[in-house]
Amino acid sequence: MTDSDRQKINSWAHSYNGYTRLDENLRDRGSVVARVIEEYEREGSIPEWAGIDVLRGWAFYLARSHYHTSYGQSLTEMHPEILDIAAAIDARPWATAADRCPTLDSPRRGLPVTRETALFTTEPMLTRALAAEIRHAPFQFLREVLLEVGTDVVDRVECEGVANLDIVVHLASGRTIGIEAKVNHQLTEEQFEKELEAVDELVLLVLHESDAERFASRASVVTWEWLLYCFPDSRLRLEDVLALPAQKVAVERALRPIAASLAERLGTGWTCEVNRGGSGMSAITIGSPEFADGRQLRGQIQVVGRGMPVNVEDIRYEFHIGIGTDPTRTDFPSAERAEVAPGWVRYLEVLRDDVVAVDRGRYRLRAGRASNGRSGVGKNKSGLVKKFLPGDGWLAQGYYDWALGPKSEPVEVGELDALADTAQELFAAWYDAARARTA
Repeated sequence: MTDSDRQKINSWAHSYNGYTRLDENLRDRGSVVARVIEEYEREGSIPEWAGIDVLRGWAFYLARSHYHTSYGQSLTEMHPEILDIAAAIDARPWATAADRCPTLDSPRRGLPVTRETALFTTEPMLTRALAAEIRHAPFQFLREVLLEVGTDVVDRVECEGVANLDIVVHLASGRTIGIEAKVNHQLTEEQFEKELEAVDELVLLVLHESDAERFASRASVVTWEWLLYCFPDSRLRLEDVLALPAQKVAVERALRPIAASLAERLGTGWTCEVNRGGSGMSAITIGSPEFADGRQLRGQIQVVGRGMPVNVEDIRYEFHIGIGTDPTRTDFPSAERAEVAPGWVRYLEVLRDDVVAVDRGRYRLRAGRASNGRSGVGKNKSGLVKKFLPGDGWLAQGYYDWALGPKSEPVEVGELDALADTAQELFAAWYDAARARTA
């Protein structure tokens, strides 16, 4: 599907004002649009009773949702069900030319209207199905991936063999093409380097090219949608791929331009990277230049909690900003024996006295207490906070083996940009104040 087609679908969805022509509370519980969505999600198909206005109102609702929360995704990427809606309208004999979507140029055209096939429920299942397609139509694959095939042919195809790559295509000439396929999982630098060395050509297969942009200069990056077009009458469909959860990569796609903007504003010496934390959740990780004592400010703009919500609109974001700490007895001695505050306490005092003062609301900082570490010297954390920061436990949230500092109040997706602006302002102000104190 071309960018032009995606734009036509977006314009078509917006051409029907569902607020004025159907219901100003489109998605409220009990509304006709809510009823059709619930049945679609339950049964996996669009109900026959849904009329043109209901379907167009649903498409309009999805377009407005995309407008407010897309962060770089196209409408069809964020809400692939809009293609089902367009196909259902197209099949209604009473639909007018104005009702019909001007383009249905996608693998869904001519297929039964369905949201999920449920044939493939994991990424390995998808890649094995793709391997079968490559083996069934090898010439088409080679022509599209290598561009110049010559006389070379596919000798065999294997899964999870060389370097544990998802797919390795062995050519008769001895050349190898490795395919690392991702939907919602992360490709690490270590994994990438290992795979790059194991084959002659490495292809990264992702939902959107930006999902692998940091590797694009060293390997070929293609999308599932593009690759599936290589195979005539493919039994593996794009809807099979889109049926798998992909919330994390969607969040990371939204975070990348924000991270780039933060890096530019914070300046030389700062790092701003989109990655996944220890709990596997997507985040922007930020680090300041080091102070004279070797410490640095560290923090994250992250998804709240340890589980990714199914619906994008249910995701909440927060930031945590802290001073770097180490899991040593120097940083976390016994509170009873400590006569002098550990070095990290001084930085938190600077934040409290010189930056935040009495106005936590300015930086959206939440009230709360510092929880204790569960093992080793981390068990000394709470005692030290009570002794050297009495009544200010909100200052020392976070992990004792990484960074301690305050957390923000959680915000909805629509406030993510504003949250990032606040985090950047707080980082910069704290860094400048700490430098002035330690100079």
